[in-house]
Amino acid sequence: MVVVKSVFQMFFFLFSFLVLAQPYQRQDEFSKSQCSTVFEGTKTHDQLMSLLKGGEKTAQYAFDRSQEIRHPLLEKIIREDTVSMSFLANHRVYLSLTTSPTRIKYIEQVLGHLDLTHIKKVFVSIPWKFGRDGREYKIPLFVHNHPKIQILRMEKDLGPISKMLVAAEYLKKNDPDSYLISLDDDTDYPSTLPNEMISNMARHPNSVLSPSIHAVSSWNISSNLWEFENEPHGGQVVEGWASIGYPVNLLDTQKLRKFSQLSRFTYLSDDLVISFVLALDRIHKRKIDSPYLHPWGIYQHGFGFEEDALHRGGGGHEGYEGDFNMIKYEKALLEMNQTK
Repeated sequence: MVVVKSVFQMFFFLFSFLVLAQPYQRQDEFSKSQCSTVFEGTKTHDQLMSLLKGGEKTAQYAFDRSQEIRHPLLEKIIREDTVSMSFLANHRVYLSLTTSPTRIKYIEQVLGHLDLTHIKKVFVSIPWKFGRDGREYKIPLFVHNHPKIQILRMEKDLGPISKMLVAAEYLKKNDPDSYLISLDDDTDYPSTLPNEMISNMARHPNSVLSPSIHAVSSWNISSNLWEFENEPHGGQVVEGWASIGYPVNLLDTQKLRKFSQLSRFTYLSDDLVISFVLALDRIHKRKIDSPYLHPWGIYQHGFGFEEDALHRGGGGHEGYEGDFNMIKYEKALLEMNQTK
């Protein structure tokens, strides 16, 4: 029994060393690579992707390992990537988000650790007065003093779609060949996000990109309500909490503004409205499938679960305990189908 136990322990130790230590053994190989996309097909990349599909525990391990390997080499990797650098020579890339008077103090937690080396500006789009209760914004020092943050003001609060629409409208006039990455104000993103998104934009310049894309059936909505010839049955909804990358010149900001303001339900359903308009305009949506920008490595801060959260009904049905998206999305989709 003791011998069997010892053999088992030795086997388990050897297996753990070979599988779990493998990324560290291959660190030099990562330094020779140009960017995450060229890792596809390599042994290390395949191991990480396999772990990401293996459940929460193994997925988190894979994400942590990819960050440990990748982060120290990140700037070197993108500088040596001729595709990304050629893209950046011809297109500026911006970040954008919106927030509320109660959450603006947390923006540093969202932006403070991101690698903004290749980001031209970060737009914080806010109204003069918050539409939900008329409160004014107190701008924190981090926002005032950050060299890349620019506040974009709007006369009327457009709701959560302000995270991308206000900046998109501004860029359509001032930098139409640029690209825009939208973020949520209650989410902790990997520091590598901007460069990973740039790498994917450079290789898919005519697509809207996100690490998280789902069919409407994910919210118990009939797939028959989403019928577009250019999309799979049931549609593709890009999810803003995970970040979305846009080619600005492909966005129809007039349609986005129109559909988002149809009703209270469309007003609160920014991801659905954005995805619906993209489908109307036949703009391709592409899921980023990378262990370096993956939903398992994107965390929502605690204040993202408070009662003012939109997914809990904030601004539309406060106190709702379930996923309010299941209610508002179906109603919003019915209204948009009647209007298109």
